[in-house]
Amino acid sequence: MTMASGQPPSQARPTKRRKVVPGPETLETIASFPEILANVNSDDPLVRSHGIQTLSTLAPLMQELATAKKSTGTHYAASKFRSFPEACTILQVTYDLEENLWNRHDIDDVPSATLSTDIDSVIQNLKHSDYHKIDNSDASVRVVVELLILDRLNHLCDRGALERLQLYPEVDVNLLLGDTYVTGRADWLLCHDDPEYGIDSTLIAIEAKRSHEFSSSDSQIAMYLAAIQASRAKSKVHAIAFGIATDSNQFRFWFMNSERRLFSSMVFDWRIHKAKIIAWVDKMLAEAIEASPLTTPTLRRNVSLRNWEKDFRRRQLLSSASDDSPLTEGLPFDINVPESSQLVGPAWYRGQKVMVVEYESSGDDEDAGDGEDAGEN
Repeated sequence: MTMASGQPPSQARPTKRRKVVPGPETLETIASFPEILANVNSDDPLVRSHGIQTLSTLAPLMQELATAKKSTGTHYAASKFRSFPEACTILQVTYDLEENLWNRHDIDDVPSATLSTDIDSVIQNLKHSDYHKIDNSDASVRVVVELLILDRLNHLCDRGALERLQLYPEVDVNLLLGDTYVTGRADWLLCHDDPEYGIDSTLIAIEAKRSHEFSSSDSQIAMYLAAIQASRAKSKVHAIAFGIATDSNQFRFWFMNSERRLFSSMVFDWRIHKAKIIAWVDKMLAEAIEASPLTTPTLRRNVSLRNWEKDFRRRQLLSSASDDSPLTEGLPFDINVPESSQLVGPAWYRGQKVMVVEYESSGDDEDAGDGEDAGEN
């Protein structure tokens, strides 16, 4: 069959991809689950004992399911905190406005940062339109923020990265602290992996508000950063988080360290500090990348998303170093193993022994792939 032009329809070019899957024992257990259950119910004590022993390899999954179903005592919504100090107390974070002021004197030495011409023009037209007041338009504020962040990501030139940072809008964020359960909905999370499956790959949380609501963003940003920090700590990656709060005119930048201490910048005004705001965003993006899962103080500083991705793939997925951590952190792998996959080798990932497989996928299979790993043999 040909198209009207006489040209044959284009064929999706196969792309080689890699994914983390369970180790052999866990994978075999999942595949043989019905048979194992039958053995557990067997009248033969030896068969029953063997079935129970085999089933124990799924203990981490059982624990994760139990945690998910655990009832909680008190529930809070991030948008309903009565005050910022109350939020900090409930979230178990430390913040003092004077002691925890986030100054970036190194930004003063950075050359004046500018947006791309087209993006700058669109933002200016939105801000000065005679047909609406951006201060009262939540939608317009969001457009400005997305344009700003996407422009600066494009400025990083990560076209060679295996996986690009992605902006995920309207993400549910949850935090469990003992019997306290806090929920929120971040306007955006900047991640490498889909936050639907966990926010430990999240680098930055962003909250946009209308001008009269700007002060209320403090409590929500604190909640998002606390949840991100806790998730990254649980996954044994660099447990810090960054945040941006804005109404498109006012900007405040946030940082939470591994000790759950919260820092915030002064409030910058776009009309006065435009170049400095752009420089802050650039610096935050760069430092968030360097704080990625396998970046440690002993590594040289990465200068681009591509370099960071290389470090991540090499050190985290293909390392043979052993980690004796107990298997109590859930199951950080995909149990759907493509039939055409080929074994690359074993790896230690988040304290667990897993396998790395390589498989071929057509370009239509995953929209988010962007052709990563294309051309590898």
